[in-house]
Amino acid sequence: MYKGLAVEGLLEITRQHPDVVSTITENLIELLQPYKNNDSLVNAYLISALAELKAETSLSLIEAAFDAKLVDLSYIGRDYIQYKFGLISEEEYNERIKLDNPFIRALFGEQALSTGQIQASTMLSEKPKQHKDKAKVKAKRKIAKESRKKNRRK
Repeated sequence: MYKGLAVEGLLEITRQHPDVVSTITENLIELLQPYKNNDSLVNAYLISALAELKAETSLSLIEAAFDAKLVDLSYIGRDYIQYKFGLISEEEYNERIKLDNPFIRALFGEQALSTGQIQASTMLSEKPKQHKDKAKVKAKRKIAKESRKKNRRK
């Protein structure tokens, strides 16, 4: 978990300082090279970061890690990598997810997917609804703080 946070930190650095992208990409590739000795989740974190940075030089190394079955597929899949690097189209990626993902099958049902009643692009583009308005949450926090203050004085 901590290694994943470190990788995410490196990605954040590349977002704020685009001039260091190549250096960080090289370092991530170096960290992935001993993929046989890494934990599968660590490999998944590294591969995800390399995909976000579009490090095409790492593609053969990434494929080798997937071929060796040393990537945690619950974190990132080969189809996503192929999509991120432009090896498959968005439509093909959405179709593969719709057909191959057991979680989506369980959620929407086998029949709905096979008959086309559910579109994969719809599933992917929906954003989760926010249950509470930010202003309401802030007001509630303020009232609770005032209440704690008031009760302290007694």
